[in-house]
Amino acid sequence: MPMLIVVGGVTFVYSTLEAMLAPALPLIQAGVGGTSSSIAWVFTGLLLSGAVCTPLIGRLGDLYDKKKLFLIVLAVVALGTALAGLATNVPVLAIGQMMQGAGLGLTPLSIGLMREALPEDRVKSGNALIIGTSSLGVVAGPLLAGPLTSVMSYRWLFWLPFVLLVALIGLAFPALPATVATTRGSVDWLGAGLLSGGLLVLLTGLTLAPTWGWASGGFIATAAGAAVLLAAFVMTQRRLANPLIDLRVRGRTVFVVCAVSFAVGWAVFATYTALPTITAAPTATGYGLASDATVTGWILVPSGVLAGVSAFVVRPLERLVGAKALMVLSCVPILGAPGVLLLDRPSLGLLITSSALMGLGIGLGLTQAMNLVVTAVPAARVTSVTGLMFVVRAVGGSLGAQVGGATLASDVIPSTTLPTWSAVTTMLIISVLVGLFAVLVAAALPRRSGTVPDHPAEVGAPA
Repeated sequence: MPMLIVVGGVTFVYSTLEAMLAPALPLIQAGVGGTSSSIAWVFTGLLLSGAVCTPLIGRLGDLYDKKKLFLIVLAVVALGTALAGLATNVPVLAIGQMMQGAGLGLTPLSIGLMREALPEDRVKSGNALIIGTSSLGVVAGPLLAGPLTSVMSYRWLFWLPFVLLVALIGLAFPALPATVATTRGSVDWLGAGLLSGGLLVLLTGLTLAPTWGWASGGFIATAAGAAVLLAAFVMTQRRLANPLIDLRVRGRTVFVVCAVSFAVGWAVFATYTALPTITAAPTATGYGLASDATVTGWILVPSGVLAGVSAFVVRPLERLVGAKALMVLSCVPILGAPGVLLLDRPSLGLLITSSALMGLGIGLGLTQAMNLVVTAVPAARVTSVTGLMFVVRAVGGSLGAQVGGATLASDVIPSTTLPTWSAVTTMLIISVLVGLFAVLVAAALPRRSGTVPDHPAEVGAPA
């Protein structure tokens, strides 16, 4: 129980910290003297850091004591939070945010710790706790940001989480069990470099594509460069004895987990781009509600609440309908969240329904995907495969946000920067297709997901 309290507390504080920043972005920008483009790079840096650090931390977790590594990563996040709170310019703030990005690696570490210290049923409860507390933090952040910044400096958005993170470090020392290495070998620094470079080029291209143009030479060059680096990464991972991410742990189960993670990431960021756009647009557009950020925050509340609640009903639902059926059913809300907005011109009720469906998909889909990893992947590889799952989710989220934003910007109402309803519809249809892809892939899941063999010679066996 103490371990679950620490894991849940860290997840909640971390997700709340990052979620509080978006509503306070204008205040932060003014405080560090940044421009709109430079502040955007702060969040891009956070995502880049998280995407690279997650598999690296996952691999280190396989090689060393997970408790010590958890404490080190948590300390880095706390120091990054303090640095961001002290920042008086964009570069220092960016460095602090990139240090916080390492915190995304705490999720696979937490799962690895629970896998070694708890029975399987308790591990599944822990997975639900991680998804639930993370989702509640995402909702708590925007709701807390306004009241906090109305009575104190925006810097307290960093200082309050810093204090809580330091307290959690103190609790983690006695609460977390020490572990031994689950595998042998060394860190694949070549793979880390190729993955870092590939993701850096890919996400840089995606971030700048709306400015460059999707058919521009700059975007085509970055896409080609990213493809080359990531292809080289895949080739090295399949040949090395101790790769950063063991891509030889294959089979339909691992593929389904990654596909669902990608779809969740895409749909979440795309839908969360659409909801504020529709909420804030003037009624003269024919679809807008002409409401403010406070209304948007409350519209997103059902998403976090349902994500948190539904994560805890995954175990009984799995017993009732089976692992495969639950995985398929959990993808349906991911498809439905953007789909309901196509039924009629948006209303407050439709936006709330979309938010609720998204939360249901996050809670059921990600929790069940993590449960499949726990049961279908050997203990020695749970941490690294879970890391892969969250890297894929980050990439899916980047694509969803960037493609969605570019689609909205591609067709605007004359003399304004507001998207037409046709542009919004196109964005929603793309998200529905991504959700449909997730449903079809989940349907390919084996009825019985046996454990993937530990030995390289057997890794080709189906999961």
